[in-house]
Amino acid sequence: MSATGDSSLNLPFTKSEEHTFMVRGYTVEKRLGEGSYAKVFLCKKISNNKCTFLACKVIDTKNAPVDYVNKFLPRELNVLMRIGHPNIIHVDFIFQRKAKYYMFMRYAETGDLLDYLMTRGRVSENRARFWIAQCALALHYIHGYSSTYCGSIAYTAPEVLRGRPYQPKKSDIWSVGVVLFVMLNRKLPYPDSSPKKVLEKQMARHINHNQKVEELMTPELKAAFQKLLEPDARERYNAAEFLNCDWVKVDPRYRQEDKKKPTSRSLSGDSEKTILIKKAKERASKGASDITVLRPQANDDMSILSILGTSNMEQDPKQEETREKILQKARQQKIKRSK
Repeated sequence: MSATGDSSLNLPFTKSEEHTFMVRGYTVEKRLGEGSYAKVFLCKKISNNKCTFLACKVIDTKNAPVDYVNKFLPRELNVLMRIGHPNIIHVDFIFQRKAKYYMFMRYAETGDLLDYLMTRGRVSENRARFWIAQCALALHYIHGYSSTYCGSIAYTAPEVLRGRPYQPKKSDIWSVGVVLFVMLNRKLPYPDSSPKKVLEKQMARHINHNQKVEELMTPELKAAFQKLLEPDARERYNAAEFLNCDWVKVDPRYRQEDKKKPTSRSLSGDSEKTILIKKAKERASKGASDITVLRPQANDDMSILSILGTSNMEQDPKQEETREKILQKARQQKIKRSK
């Protein structure tokens, strides 16, 4: 059997790449999707007579922007190898060969949250609590400090839209509030494409729930929304505060006072694996032919992700470029006003 499964699929892998997959027990079944410089494939892994389906993201650095290769890709690999949490898609295996990186991760066979909402409609308050608390637990586990300006306008906190330095922990919680709103209303709270108009609505604390949803909302949920979508980051929840709020604590599984803080390796600072990534990047830039294996932290636990799933595709680089232009323009306007 070929490492690319059905030979009629005409998948873009060389014989050498097929051999690399085969010796590690992977068989490529079909293409799932692609972006400008990455493709995602469905793979089958057979180990100890057990068959598992995974998604394989193949990043070709020859086609990627220099800034992505030198800055964002090493950061992504560094984080992926260190995390191990039941509410985060598990990475099974990563290796680098010449200018390509191969990332084998859990396959989200049922799609992402948006797929679910579009096909099944909005979710109940109880289910929304269960799912959004898992998102917050994942955030609480992974949070570190950052000064990177990024994010989709509809999910971005006011301080980020303004182009100001921000606290990532608080800005991410704003996005959690937007996701919770979408779960309950099946629409975005700030659907406007204009950053200026979105910011105006955010600062006005304008949260336009569907009428039926608002009528059924508990007082605890309304209070939680006020703290999640609070324009003043100083007054906004962080992940731990949200997990300890009255609305989440209705479900005893998410009461944080009885839980130990998750143990994990630090996500900051150089480590042996960080150095390995740097060396792999250098070899890739030189066209080296050897294979570098990057082994992520093991994680055998599974969660609601098996029901929901999350997208394995990269973001559209055109959207990323548009966001960067918007933020750059905002920063320039701020400089002009200060003068």
